[in-house]
Amino acid sequence: MTKTMIVGNWKMNGTQPVARSLAEGLVNNDIIRSAHADGVQVVCCPPFTALSLVQQTIADTPIQLGGQACHHQRQGAHTGDVSAAMLRDVGCSHVLVGHSERRRDHHESDDQVVAISIAAIDAGLVPIICVGETLEEHQQGLTRNVLQRQVGILCSALGNNLSRCVLAYEPVWAIGTGLAATAEHVETTHAYIAEVTRTHGIVIPVLYGGSANASNAEELLSSEHVNGLLVGGASLDAISFAGIVAAARRKGGASS
Repeated sequence: MTKTMIVGNWKMNGTQPVARSLAEGLVNNDIIRSAHADGVQVVCCPPFTALSLVQQTIADTPIQLGGQACHHQRQGAHTGDVSAAMLRDVGCSHVLVGHSERRRDHHESDDQVVAISIAAIDAGLVPIICVGETLEEHQQGLTRNVLQRQVGILCSALGNNLSRCVLAYEPVWAIGTGLAATAEHVETTHAYIAEVTRTHGIVIPVLYGGSANASNAEELLSSEHVNGLLVGGASLDAISFAGIVAAARRKGGASS
């Protein structure tokens, strides 16, 4: 298993010229291009309209391609949606599932997240399944309750297939706010997620996502329970993203 994974979620940003420029910046950056040498897996998740272009740009490099979402059906009357098979067809190896913005904007439920994850696995994709609490839940001290529900449902529904996935803990209150969770919160929360999955006999990598950037990446990755980072805004600049990958490489090199 790859020691550390760094995933760049470009979200709804970038026309094709912008996407091409960013992809070229990743490919031409030695830190990113050779990250696999230190056991670091790099995945970029562009908007749907840029997937094919970015795939052509990163071809023949270790950088992998991911979709930002998909439907749970393989095909059919679902206007505006994209299936897991379509993502696979365009060259994706991964797909984000249940991101907090999908749960909020598209009302994706826990059951839908399970169905989408199954569809992704069936299509040969690795689902990166996002879990985490809202600000209100965090303030009410319900973090563990939320994670017990979200992760528990995944463990029960997917069983051993969950080991073919990646989890990403994203405290919703820290996304796009510039407020990253403290290292202590990340450590204890990731340890709790590992505890929940272990009770089901499942070992799975868990990424941290929530305003991760080049300044805090090394501290966030210092936790033994953090297996990588899901990066939002900081992934839209190749130099900034390279700083995060460099921190991951230092962690990978130290543990190899």
